[in-house]
Amino acid sequence: MSETSEKSGSNEPVSPDTAAELSSSTIWDHFTALQGTENKAKCDYCGCVVKYEDETSAMRSHLNRCDANTSIDGNKIQKTISSMSDSEEEGYEDGLGSSEDTFKFDQEASQRALTKMFVIDELPFYLVKSERFKNFLRSIQPLFEIPSHVALIQDVVTLYREEIIKLKEYFSIHSQRVCLITEPWTSSHGLNFMKVTAQFIDNDWRLQKKVLNFCQITGYSEDEMNECIEVCLGNWKLNEVFSLTGDIASSDDPSTQDLEKRISSWDSIFLKGGYIHVQCCVHIVSLIVKEALKEIHDSIVRIRGAAMYIRSSPSRTVKFRKCVEHEKIHYKGLIQLDVETEWNSTYIMLEGAVNYQKAFELYKQRDLNYVDELSSESGKGIPSEDDWKSAQSMLPVLKFFYDCILRIFGTSCITSDIYMKEVFAIGRKIHHYHEHDDASISRMASRMKNIYDKYWGNSNAINMLLIAVVLDPRLKLGYVNWNLDYFFGSEKGSELKTKLLSCLGSLYRYYQVTHKGSQDDQQHAQIDEDDDLYGMRLYLQSTGNKSHVKSELDRYLEEECEPLNKQAEFDLLNWWKSKSSRFPILGSMAQEVLAIPISAITSEFAFSAKGRVIDLYRSCLPPKFLEMLVCTKSWLEGPSSLSAEIIFLEDDNEDDEIFSEDDNEDYNDDS
Repeated sequence: MSETSEKSGSNEPVSPDTAAELSSSTIWDHFTALQGTENKAKCDYCGCVVKYEDETSAMRSHLNRCDANTSIDGNKIQKTISSMSDSEEEGYEDGLGSSEDTFKFDQEASQRALTKMFVIDELPFYLVKSERFKNFLRSIQPLFEIPSHVALIQDVVTLYREEIIKLKEYFSIHSQRVCLITEPWTSSHGLNFMKVTAQFIDNDWRLQKKVLNFCQITGYSEDEMNECIEVCLGNWKLNEVFSLTGDIASSDDPSTQDLEKRISSWDSIFLKGGYIHVQCCVHIVSLIVKEALKEIHDSIVRIRGAAMYIRSSPSRTVKFRKCVEHEKIHYKGLIQLDVETEWNSTYIMLEGAVNYQKAFELYKQRDLNYVDELSSESGKGIPSEDDWKSAQSMLPVLKFFYDCILRIFGTSCITSDIYMKEVFAIGRKIHHYHEHDDASISRMASRMKNIYDKYWGNSNAINMLLIAVVLDPRLKLGYVNWNLDYFFGSEKGSELKTKLLSCLGSLYRYYQVTHKGSQDDQQHAQIDEDDDLYGMRLYLQSTGNKSHVKSELDRYLEEECEPLNKQAEFDLLNWWKSKSSRFPILGSMAQEVLAIPISAITSEFAFSAKGRVIDLYRSCLPPKFLEMLVCTKSWLEGPSSLSAEIIFLEDDNEDDEIFSEDDNEDYNDDS
């Protein structure tokens, strides 16, 4: 090939700064500057001479169409570079290091990223055997050597061991005492597992949640659970357990009392288990809602049957749409088919169906099959006027509890003060429904109150969680005392307030003793006679005067409450972080009390009445390897695992309309 010259730009000489920028460009991996000539470079592939001025666009343009460039990796890289301007290329290099670091393929880093993807996204390992998956990876990077499923499993084990070392080091720095969460799981084959998670507030006042183990157990007896937890704490070398939250029944149940006695015997339990038991808030809410739904069970069944009939065929859907248009209903939500074990879906189904009540009644007149099918032996009947009224009256109740779950899981920082605030709110709402004029609503409230009293009517089980509310500087003791009087009456409320103060004081004194060099310790230090140069000690003794040094707890309670501002979100942990220098003892107490988990249920199971079941694929894995996958996934996800990733249907979304504009209206009628 004869030498040619490709001109670019003007003939002005290149400035020294521009020359320096050109000399560091990645383009010189494919061109050689010609000595003795001005602004000319020779292509390393075809020998063509390209003339350039103050930029490399001419050389990149040539490289893209150079037929002699057979380097696969080079072609891929340079075509990417050629799509950038000079400023973009410079920024790319400045932001990510040298061009060699940016574009050099790293097999080890890529394989590690692949391993993390399989763990976090819970992908089956046989996927690496798929030719389609292999072709996909080769299309992205032909140089990547796809690991076998055996190699991938080995990489998971290595990653698991590396993360354990990191987490143990993290615990040694950030955590002395942890709160535990126990979650029962069942495999698709009926095997029992228990997941143990630690929750705590670290030195930077950030709420942390770390899975400790996911082990197989033979059953959920107190002995099995205790042994599992004891082994877990020993393996992680955790000093003390502050609380235990789990799917545990009422604190009055014998099984719960036996469990508490056994746990209280551990040396690692805080204050001998005096504050150990915390009932799962979300689990109890679900039990209350489940009991409320029993009151209108038959009505729900008939409305569910009507919704399923409409959704069962396109022709029925089209006919129902005409009924909606005829009744001029402007509601745009879905007719949602519910899952009977997930009460939030029942709420959404009822909400949509009630809004279309008139359309359902008109449809009954236009489709004779609707009446025949729902009235048959296999059917449950057509929704009556009373059914619609019952559903209408139930919607505000379900919405209240639905919003309650949203508040609990709607933040990435769920501190324990939320627990009793929600308990108080639920109790007031149930009391309101109990006084309702509608007899059916009053009966429903009685059902809910039975569950509420079983779990939250026992004042002995809520002392620590009341302290958490006191540690909210916007509320303190006044709010708690007012609620105790409201729910238990003045006489019983007075007893509980006295008990709360005693509990609060004893807990504070525990931290006061363990907090060395505190301000209170220094202020309360006795003045030795030899050091009483000015006779201060003798003066106090002879006059009967006492030193009025207030403790941190007294000063905190006596100070004005922080203002309640609905417009701004209050960051409780950040408040205590900023005040910990003024209240070092109380700050240490708040750091552990506010870390108590209020739920043993993760967001994806918040509305479900079913147990947590391991999918069929993972149920086939060896238990130890399954534990590696579950724990490593949690550790890799980091703080984001605290956030409640619940997906809810928005009824006001126009894209979720019950009907599509392109629905075919020419279906044959079912009648």
